[in-house]
Amino acid sequence: MRLSRNAGIPLLVGLWVLVVLGLDTVASLTAQRALGLGTWVLLAAVLSGEGPAARLQVGVVVVYATVVEYVFAGWLGVYVYRLENVPAFVPPGHGLVYLAALCLGRSAWTHRHVRPVIGATVVVGAAWALWGLTLSSRPDLLGALWFGCLLVFLRRGKTPLVYCGAFLVTSYLELIGTGLGTWAWQPTDPTGLISIGNPPSGIAGGYCFFDAAALWLTPRLLRRYSPGGSGEARASTTTAPTTSAPPVSWTGLNRSPRNAAAVTTLTTGSKVDRAAVSPGPSRDKAAKKAATAMTVPNTVTPSSASHADGAEGNRAPVATASTS
Repeated sequence: MRLSRNAGIPLLVGLWVLVVLGLDTVASLTAQRALGLGTWVLLAAVLSGEGPAARLQVGVVVVYATVVEYVFAGWLGVYVYRLENVPAFVPPGHGLVYLAALCLGRSAWTHRHVRPVIGATVVVGAAWALWGLTLSSRPDLLGALWFGCLLVFLRRGKTPLVYCGAFLVTSYLELIGTGLGTWAWQPTDPTGLISIGNPPSGIAGGYCFFDAAALWLTPRLLRRYSPGGSGEARASTTTAPTTSAPPVSWTGLNRSPRNAAAVTTLTTGSKVDRAAVSPGPSRDKAAKKAATAMTVPNTVTPSSASHADGAEGNRAPVATASTS
């Protein structure tokens, strides 16, 4: 069975993290730069299949995270890399990590299991934070504080499933990176007042600030700089999580705002499950036809309907269609 994009990208990122961090344990500075170049190439390759909104979100994360890296690692020394630098693979690596979290958060599976996914994230995160405060050989107050931040994002954020994805991906990244010795966290923060685990238990809460910045800035930047100067954000069917809506479409065939908003679903055999008709003079007439239609003719024209991904929702992808 072919993996969907939303499942394949996180698996690819997980494998790349393991390979790059493993190679970095013995890499020279030159080899480290080569790993960085390879990571940039991979990021560009996976972003080629994304829409403008997702690419912009990743760009925001890369810029924001790079500034944080040079401040907290390069200047303050809160954590230190093996060669006491910021490795070349780290900036594009943040882009891959965010994209993996985004894919997990927008997948059909997570939207079908919202409560269990959020509940598992909270339970595992709370247990880890409690362990860091009470049983760890290194007291971890920072991890507990960051877990509190994660709870706030899950409670008040518009995209809790993306934050759940960030918890999974970043926890994996930090455990692998610190376990291999690619980087190590200092026992305390620069003030000496806040103890830090290696890694901090609630590290995802820190990463969620990157995600929140991307999700908050992207629609505003799109509205301001969208082609044509219309002042409206262009919706992308591949970035439904920016509004916390379930991914009703995942093909890349249609990227217009109307297509992203529609909820028509076509199943195998082109039978109509449910229909939503774009606003217009013929709305009532079209809705009546959609309600009685058993199949979609081969001559239908593209319109505002969208469809679920076959690999995600066990539905075969067919051409976007609307009744008219």
